[in-house]
Amino acid sequence: MLADSGEKIFHLVRSGGRFAQARLSRWRETADRIAKLADDLTPLNDDDLRRTARDLRWRVKAGLPLKQLLPEAYALTMESARRNLGMVYYPVQLMGGIAL
Repeated sequence: MLADSGEKIFHLVRSGGRFAQARLSRWRETADRIAKLADDLTPLNDDDLRRTARDLRWRVKAGLPLKQLLPEAYALTMESARRNLGMVYYPVQLMGGIAL
């Protein structure tokens, strides 16, 4: 896993970052969508949040593409971390997670 990340970084540096603009733009859009979904989860109580996570797990097991489920999974993680740990994720952190 770490070797793959290192290869991506090496390729980015070697290419002068040219291909990075398109990817950064997509990652930024996805990070914005995640933040919106996390805001939508804020009014839910803990039981509803657990139910939403359980539904997400079933969709993963049903074989839906993980790329399609990533924004909702990250949004659930964000809201859970905010409630339980007091952590707030910044868009650039989400973009880093998406990149990996």
